[in-house]
Amino acid sequence: MRLSLNGVANILLTASAVAVAAAAVRKNSTTSRARDSSPANSAPRYIADWQDIAAQGHLIGDAAAPVKVMEFADLECPYCRQFHEQYVRDFGRNSKDVALIYVHYPLRMHRFARPAARVSFLTSLIQAFSPA
Repeated sequence: MRLSLNGVANILLTASAVAVAAAAVRKNSTTSRARDSSPANSAPRYIADWQDIAAQGHLIGDAAAPVKVMEFADLECPYCRQFHEQYVRDFGRNSKDVALIYVHYPLRMHRFARPAARVSFLTSLIQAFSPA
């Protein structure tokens, strides 16, 4: 039995489609298992030294503001960016009612988040100690 060029191409395309579908199914099942065991789905945890963590954060706004929002953010995270942009739009940097405590919390899944947090922290230190 002799296969034509079209027959061989059809077999290769079918085998490729099956391989891609199998890889997609495997990826989705692995992702859902990882999602099920994530800390976000576990019970909340009380952190006794949260005030020490807040002291390490960067205060944006009035220190005497009656409401302080503590944001644990990743500089590479698009959702953190959306929240921060919305906060600035709603309250601005000169709000007397709400202040933001920004704490760097780089996520492992973001490749450049940790170096960006280090650079941001060093930049804020330089600005704090440089003459106005």
